Amino acid sequence: MCNNKVASLAVSFLLLSCGLARATGSSMTPLKYQMSLSNENDDDYLSQKENVLEKSYHGLIRENETLVEITPLIKVDEEKICNFRILKKPYHEIPFQIELINNLGILKARRTLNCEKRKSYHFEIMATFCDGTHSATANVHITVIDINEYAPTFVQPSYVTEVDEGRLYKEIIRVEATDKDCTPLFGDVCKYEILNNDQPFIIDNEGSIKNTEPLSHKASHNHILSVVAYDCAMKESAPIMVSIKVRRVCDARFLGIPERIDYTASTTESLSLFPNARLELCDLYCGKQNLNIHTSVALKTKHISFGCDRDISNCSTGLSFIDLLPRNAEWTKDLSYDEGFEPVFHFDGSTGVIVPDALSFHHDFSTRSFSIVTIFRHSSMASGNKHTKEHIICSADDHKMNRHHMALFVRNCRLILLLRKNFNEGDLNIFSPAEWRWKIPHVCDNEWHHYALSVNQLSKVELYIDGVRFENSVEDRHNNPEVIDDWPLHAAHGVNTTLSVGACYQSSENRLKHGFNGDISQIKVSIDTILSAEDVRCGTNCAEHLLPPPESLLEAGSQVQANAQMNEIYIQGQSKSNVELLLQKNSVC
Repeated sequence: MCNNKVASLAVSFLLLSCGLARATGSSMTPLKYQMSLSNENDDDYLSQKENVLEKSYHGLIRENETLVEITPLIKVDEEKICNFRILKKPYHEIPFQIELINNLGILKARRTLNCEKRKSYHFEIMATFCDGTHSATANVHITVIDINEYAPTFVQPSYVTEVDEGRLYKEIIRVEATDKDCTPLFGDVCKYEILNNDQPFIIDNEGSIKNTEPLSHKASHNHILSVVAYDCAMKESAPIMVSIKVRRVCDARFLGIPERIDYTASTTESLSLFPNARLELCDLYCGKQNLNIHTSVALKTKHISFGCDRDISNCSTGLSFIDLLPRNAEWTKDLSYDEGFEPVFHFDGSTGVIVPDALSFHHDFSTRSFSIVTIFRHSSMASGNKHTKEHIICSADDHKMNRHHMALFVRNCRLILLLRKNFNEGDLNIFSPAEWRWKIPHVCDNEWHHYALSVNQLSKVELYIDGVRFENSVEDRHNNPEVIDDWPLHAAHGVNTTLSVGACYQSSENRLKHGFNGDISQIKVSIDTILSAEDVRCGTNCAEHLLPPPESLLEAGSQVQANAQMNEIYIQGQSKSNVELLLQKNSVC
């Protein structure tokens, strides 16, 4: 009985199940559709929740501020989003917080940051929905912007070094400064400067200091510089002191030499020049067999003509000189000149004077023997064109034409004598010497020199420079002087000559041209007589001369020599004391 009941219940249950199945069979498909639609809506909702934030954000924050400037803005809907969360990683400090204000996520630092300690931060954030769920995470990269809070500081508090006097150094010392700021603009040192500009030193942008002129221990034994550094934004450091000590370099020299000696030349008594002379060798040491001392004494006076006080015109009774450049003459009074023991006339290339006819007599230099004596100093840098003629003396046509008959001039560092023959002196078709060109350094060294020229009727020309006859070298024997031949001048009736000094007369323009640049002290001409070698020697021998020490004072290994003019003495010895004694016994008379 019981079993039948159980079976009956089981059947009923099955029937009920089947009936239910049948009863609901017609509505089964709509139920499945509703369930599928509900799942798709849930997926869209979840996707929107995940994409509420961008994948990444970039922020900038200054060292002295706490607000982060974020790009792009963290925009959300406050009706759905109630908060944000910063995901922290173990052992990583994230000194930021994020707040939801007016639909924006605002990032702030909990404290001011330090770029020098950490330049950037990386972390993740997520948004929290009001139902407690979270969005997908977003990356945040924040860069700390440097501010120029530090000035450069030097590696050392001060610098000290030593240098030898009398030298120019490529580098004396190098200073170095650093800057604790974290970016190149504020953290790199771009410039150094010496504040006291009165010192002979410069410093470059690498901190290297060098001198601009040789230093002197006597002028200053210690140079103290104040140096500063600048970062690339020109923020200045505190100054530091750089001390450059100058070591005295001891050169072998004579002491006890007077700066000035007053005496009268040609007196019967000689004057001792250096009675207190002594030789200082400092710390120099040579073995006795290697010691060799050389010294010399040279006599130079204030006279222009290299120390001579004689006038060559007084050396021979047979010579009669015409002074073409006298001081206080009517035709030279407008020239610029310095008054002194010997006058110095200045010529600038545009000045010159015409010698009066009464003095020059319209001399035809080509038919007569003559001598010219002159003392001049040529300024080689005054004229830009080195091929320009610069006349010292010139005889040219007085009207109609511009022919030069006789001239002494400088051109291209050559002393040139021009002497043209006239038509009545021979066949017009015969070449004859017309120019003598001496290539000599004297005319371009801007120094005073004494020149004596002698020309005889056979056109033989001799030149003496500073009392010494010019002799060409073996290499230059054929072209120094270079002699140029030319035709005689054609006849020109009624044309005389004009003699000028410092320029040449140009008759077609009625003015002086081809002027001399420099100073002239003397120009004298002798007609029909010429200077002999003895006359030149007489005029250039000086009354003042040196007297060497007696030979009895010479020790072994010592010697004394004097030049022919007795204005230079050379002393050589192997004993310091003997060289001192020989120098002490030099005298002048």
